[in-house]
Amino acid sequence: MLGILAVIIIHSAPFDEVAEGPKMPQKNKELSLKGGRTIVVNKVQFIGNKAISTKQLQQLTSPYLNRPISETDLTEIQERIERFYKSKGYDQVKVNIPSKQKGGVLTVDIEEGKKS
Repeated sequence: MLGILAVIIIHSAPFDEVAEGPKMPQKNKELSLKGGRTIVVNKVQFIGNKAISTKQLQQLTSPYLNRPISETDLTEIQERIERFYKSKGYDQVKVNIPSKQKGGVLTVDIEEGKKS
């Protein structure tokens, strides 16, 4: 599991303080999902997008960030991006999420194709 930051809230008068636990070093773990496992994705990196801005694509994928996601969720991300491109006239778009990922960053490869 990726490092989790423990936050302890200490209530004291007259101030409220927040104490943070030690940060755990994050290892570059492969994010391949087999056997119903889940992963936590902190960031999505898009490769190959030119017609659709990274900001627009981030809006599509933001519901999947910083929570456990499954292989089904990865398929949904891929399909959401494809549907969005097709709604903009890119009927030949190909979206690929490589099966092995590293370090909490999900890489999404996009071949936009020509606009129809």
